[in-house]
Amino acid sequence: MQIDMDIPRTHSDEAHVREQMGVIRSMLLQQAAEDEELGYCQGMNLVAATYAATSKSHADAYHQFHSFIQEVRGLWLPGFPLLEVATVQFTELAQDRSWFQHITACDVEPGMYLPQALLTFFATWLPLSTRVQCIKKLDGRGLPILLSITLAVLDHIGAELLRARDLEEILTTLQDIKSMAPTADVLWVSAEKVLPTAAATKWCEHQPSSIRIVRRQSMVVDLEGREVFGNNAENGGWIGDSFLTWINKEYEECAQSGHNFFQWAWGQG
Repeated sequence: MQIDMDIPRTHSDEAHVREQMGVIRSMLLQQAAEDEELGYCQGMNLVAATYAATSKSHADAYHQFHSFIQEVRGLWLPGFPLLEVATVQFTELAQDRSWFQHITACDVEPGMYLPQALLTFFATWLPLSTRVQCIKKLDGRGLPILLSITLAVLDHIGAELLRARDLEEILTTLQDIKSMAPTADVLWVSAEKVLPTAAATKWCEHQPSSIRIVRRQSMVVDLEGREVFGNNAENGGWIGDSFLTWINKEYEECAQSGHNFFQWAWGQG
């Protein structure tokens, strides 16, 4: 089982985490059981370890971990749809920064470093103690706060990135972020400055004429993994409010297309 293979690699150098291995495993198994569609994906073990280190109560640690995973579950869904969204938003937020322009010119794309950060809650970038302090301040702010932390870390090492002369040196610098990482206080001050802009950047602005949806077994979900059509859509209705606005506009002049969509949504097409 993948969980049992990954558990021994979950911060085994951290004494507190070593003591919590059983709790972490239990959290991951419970999460996979409660969300069978999402199941378990590598990286979740490192997220669970952070929550296990945050709370003294197993139940409280799991509740917070599960809530966070559900909030950004699209990061781990098949195809990693929310990671695609994050890459678009990150590029827009970072494009004017000199370090970003430099590493992009050296052929270092976001896909080479964003997954390692976002899918592990920065386990490869930040010490556990720093991540614990950050995770206490997430407050349900989802992807925007994750992007804000990402930019704050990279801004902090921006000078080092600019000194790197080519792709190999840049990748080496990125792999060594943890040794140069800012303290939790410094990181959070920077992240809070970026957050308003990150929160104002919506993925739909990049796709104004369409909405990306997929059918996941019995569910129809958007790029963020939220159900947009079905029993649990947003507030319990058949069609989520944001999706209803889109589908009304998309199909108001084409009844046959609308009929075909509903057949597809019900798994009949």
